[in-house]
Amino acid sequence: MYALIGYGGISLIQLLVQWMQILDRAGPGMFGRGEIGIHVLFGFALLKMVVFLLAMVAFVAGLRSVRLREPISDDAEH
Repeated sequence: MYALIGYGGISLIQLLVQWMQILDRAGPGMFGRGEIGIHVLFGFALLKMVVFLLAMVAFVAGLRSVRLREPISDDAEH
């Protein structure tokens, strides 16, 4: 699970680097959507990745807080 969190973090960094590269060379009407369209597309991708990472971190935190109980034996009651 920690490897998946690391993979998600690396993907988030990759997305941000690609966004910066596109902004450096973006001209008017790039991809036919204009500059606002680029920001919207990357904004949604960024939001999805952040929510995904938060869900994985919450899952790992939940797993770490689970405590296993000792099985109750019928022999111990008699």
